[in-house]
Amino acid sequence: MLLTAEQFSDILRNLNSDRSGKTAEKRREPRVGVRLEAVVTPLLPGAIAQGQRVTIRDLSRTGINILCHGPMAKGMQFMVKMLKADQREISALYRVCNCNPLGPTHYTVGGSLLSISSNSTTKLAA
Repeated sequence: MLLTAEQFSDILRNLNSDRSGKTAEKRREPRVGVRLEAVVTPLLPGAIAQGQRVTIRDLSRTGINILCHGPMAKGMQFMVKMLKADQREISALYRVCNCNPLGPTHYTVGGSLLSISSNSTTKLAA
C-alpha cells in the first residue's frame, strides 16, 4: 500500500516521546515501525532524477528509514511524495544520514526531515 499524506500526518501527530529508557541510538524522537510503500526521488545536481518505489520501514517526527534497491550518499537529499484524499500532493524533503547494505541488492537509508510542503506552503522541520 502506498503511503498517503493522511497516514503520514496521523503517524507523526500521534507519536509520543518515551524518554524513560536510555539508548545508544542517535535518535532524537520516538519512531513507529511501518511497512508502507512510497515513491522516492533522489535530488541530484544537474540531473533529472527518476522516482523509485521503496518500502518505508519506520517514521519519526524528524526522520525516516527506507529500504531501497540502490545506495544513496550521505548528505544527498531525496523527496517523498504523497497524495491527500483530495488528490493534492504533499512532499517531504529528507537528507541522507546513513546508508547500509542489506544484502547484494538492498540498502537501508536513514534520512533526516528537512521540510514538508503542500502546493505553495512549506513547513521547515524543527
